[in-house]
Amino acid sequence: MALAVVWYSAWQMECCGDDFAVGDTVRWHLDDAPDPDWYDAALGPAVARRITHAEDHHPSDHEFPVLIGRVIGIQRAWCGYGPTGKGDRVLSPISGSAWFEKVDESDLPGGRERGELIFNGWVVEVDLVGRAGSP
Repeated sequence: MALAVVWYSAWQMECCGDDFAVGDTVRWHLDDAPDPDWYDAALGPAVARRITHAEDHHPSDHEFPVLIGRVIGIQRAWCGYGPTGKGDRVLSPISGSAWFEKVDESDLPGGRERGELIFNGWVVEVDLVGRAGSP
């Protein structure tokens, strides 16, 4: 099929995800319309432009297809968070703060914080080979 660059959120893994590693075959519900504004701030524009899908464990009634592929690369993604405006109580990713760590498996880091940075999830390169239910 094709190469997919998948955003896999840490909260999805913490909720009900299954560990994965380079070389594993995965079957994931993949949303092919990821949120470019959030990715741009959290991952930086260069990585955000590469994201083709987002993994989603909670699709409603086949909202996203199950795609099958082989994991060929994994990076942990971190960024800083702060208010977007004066008096804002909601914290958002701080543009330009993204930091990545190449890993071989999806294990959660020991602590979610790395200095001023917060662990968000993984950028996963997947060689898509098919769709569940397809011949």
